[in-house]
Amino acid sequence: MRIGAIGNVNYSNRGNLKNNVTSSVTNQNYITPSLNQLQNYSKISFGGNKELLNFLNKVEEPMTIKENFSNKTSIEDIQKVFGSKPDKLEGFLLEEREYPILAIATDKQIGAFAEILGDEAPEVIAKAIVKQNKDGKTVLHSANVDKIMTYAEILGDKAPEVFAEAMAKQDMSGATVLHLANADKIMTYAEILGDKAPEVFAEVMTICAKGHPTVLHNTQIDGILAYNKVLGDKAPEVFAEIIAKQDMSGATVLHLANADKIKAIAEALGDKAPEAFAEAIVKQNRDGRTVLYLANVDKIKAIAEALGDKAPEAFAEAMAIKDKYGDTALHCANADKIIEYGEIFKENTDKVFQKLLPIKNRYGQLAIYPSKHVYNTNLLDAFIKVAPNATAKALEQIYSGKTYLEIWKERSNHGFYDIYAF
Repeated sequence: MRIGAIGNVNYSNRGNLKNNVTSSVTNQNYITPSLNQLQNYSKISFGGNKELLNFLNKVEEPMTIKENFSNKTSIEDIQKVFGSKPDKLEGFLLEEREYPILAIATDKQIGAFAEILGDEAPEVIAKAIVKQNKDGKTVLHSANVDKIMTYAEILGDKAPEVFAEAMAKQDMSGATVLHLANADKIMTYAEILGDKAPEVFAEVMTICAKGHPTVLHNTQIDGILAYNKVLGDKAPEVFAEIIAKQDMSGATVLHLANADKIKAIAEALGDKAPEAFAEAIVKQNRDGRTVLYLANVDKIKAIAEALGDKAPEAFAEAMAIKDKYGDTALHCANADKIIEYGEIFKENTDKVFQKLLPIKNRYGQLAIYPSKHVYNTNLLDAFIKVAPNATAKALEQIYSGKTYLEIWKERSNHGFYDIYAF
């Protein structure tokens, strides 16, 4: 009987064949069940057919594991296939794959691999950890804390050196393992690195391809606190280098941070906070907007606290910057933010606003222009409260010398588009 006859045999009474695929042998297509199934069928159905048995003998035992390995593959199967063949296991772990075996395996399966590899385990696992797939990812990019600790236990004294190398690897998006790490993973890496942690973290945290986010862009507050703890005395220098860097949208860390995160960053920066924040708050995203445009009052307060004595000067510079529509931060401010700016500039508010209020956007509108706030009487009141002289001059510029009462009378008599066209 030809092997090709396998494709015509009815297996309905002999159990189901799972995961059947087609393979090409001598230019013909065949149903290819698992190796064990074929061996059983050859004995039962074909009477030990020599031609079939010769074909089966050419199939390597690890093929089933290679093709079907998952995190559900039993330890028994791993030991059965590779237990006496550690050299084949090494090739299996290091072969080029979209998803490396160690990235798929559980920590228990990795422990089984190490047991089979014996004394060679540290060297093989080290090679596997620093190896990158076609997307540039190492197995650490997707590893959880349990797997990370398992790798470290297998590597032993080699762990700090191997982890330092692997942690600096970038995937195609420019991300290192720290870009994807939460606070638990950050502290786990630090524990493994030991005394090398501050130095390694300082190097890896500042790795950032142009246009890609830094490790701080998406890090939560507990992550920032963890970085600060690991870096120690190096924290101010490292954080200062990072917070003004921009991602592909032009956003800095401060664009994306809330007030609490800003406070944590300022704490990590220490004495470097005023200078670092002054540099960062004038950075514009792809819409030309600084961090102040959409910042709420709490965020503005946190930034001002970080700037310290530099706050008035830094805010004055940042608030004079126009976005792509020609708007300044004052054009986008509500009444509460205007009041807060007054707290920052204090007695100099009028002087600063006299420079800021005359700035027109591309529609020829001033920040005090009421078109966006026809029904918001609080806005103009806020301007008058913090900078009465600057506001009076701006109103005179807009309404050709009309009195305050005349302005509000006109506001009550006109709709949005009439005011907009003033």
